[in-house]
Amino acid sequence: MSNRDLKEEMREINLITVNEEKCIKCEICIKECPTYVLKMGEKGPEEIVESSCIACGHCVAVCPNDAIDNNKTPFSQQVDSKAFHKLDSEEAEHFLRARRSIRNYKDKSASREELTKLVDIARLAPTGSNMQGISFVVVENKELVKEAAELTIKSMENSPYKDMFKNVIRAYRELGIDGIFRGAPNLILTTADKNFSRGR
Repeated sequence: MSNRDLKEEMREINLITVNEEKCIKCEICIKECPTYVLKMGEKGPEEIVESSCIACGHCVAVCPNDAIDNNKTPFSQQVDSKAFHKLDSEEAEHFLRARRSIRNYKDKSASREELTKLVDIARLAPTGSNMQGISFVVVENKELVKEAAELTIKSMENSPYKDMFKNVIRAYRELGIDGIFRGAPNLILTTADKNFSRGR
C-alpha cells in the first residue's frame, strides 16, 4: 500500500473531528493521549493510527475549548466535572482518613435498580490499557450469599495458610459469625476470563 493510499484510508477512518474555530492548537490533547494516536496538523489535531486508540476519552475531556470530538468516546457522553464540588487538600485528607470498611449491613436487600446503578458506575473504573474485559455477577439471593460464605470458609480451612484465617474460621464455626460477607444481603462479584492478561 502506498503512502497516499494509507493517508486516504486513515482519512476515511475519521476517528476524531475538530472544530477549527474553537481549536487553539494548544496540543493538550496530544500530550494527554496515552497511546500517541494524535499529532498536530495544519488545522488542529489529527489521528495517526485509529486502531491504537483505546477509547479513554482524555482528548475530548481535556480540551479547554470543547473543540475535539472522538467517535469512540463522543463529547455528548462526557461528564462535565465543573458541576461538582472539588475537594480542597483538607477535605481530601479528611475523606481518605475517614474511610472505613463496612462490616455491618442492614437486613434488607438493595433494589435491582440500585444494584444495576452500582455496577454501571463500577464498570467505569480504570483498567489496564482501558481494556475493560470485566464482567459482573450480581447475587440477590441471600441464601446464595450464605452458601458463598460457607464455600469461602471451607477453602480457608483447606488452605496451606489456614493459620492466618483461624480467627475468622473459629468465629464462623463456633460463634456463627460471618466474617466473610458480614451478613451483607447482596453480593457483586467481578470476574475476568482466565486468559485475559489484564484481568488482575
